[in-house]
Amino acid sequence: MTDILLAALREMEPPPRGPWIIGGDLNLSETFDSWQGGPRGNLEYLERMSAFGLTECLRYATGTLTPTFRNAADGRVVHQMDHLFVSQPLAARLASCRVGSPDRVFDERLSDHLPIIAEFTAP
Repeated sequence: MTDILLAALREMEPPPRGPWIIGGDLNLSETFDSWQGGPRGNLEYLERMSAFGLTECLRYATGTLTPTFRNAADGRVVHQMDHLFVSQPLAARLASCRVGSPDRVFDERLSDHLPIIAEFTAP
């Protein structure tokens, strides 16, 4: 799906100048690239989104990979599979970005994914 998304975005070139928000469960995580067998293209995809002019809000705000997914098999929370990309006009106004409460979401079995919460300053 991520390749289709990026291809569709490229059809809209030049890159977005206005306020764009693209987000969701993209099923890609930098952590997958560290598994046995080597890179699987996840970091490469994130870098292509950046080269297109989009900023991944959670990584930008925290400065590190922030897990958003709880593995059903072992309960580990190590993958950031959910992403929120914005165009430069919104990235410049990003006030904060974080995930929702793991206790509330995971313990109450609301989802196996944490929501990404971003706040922007007024234009």
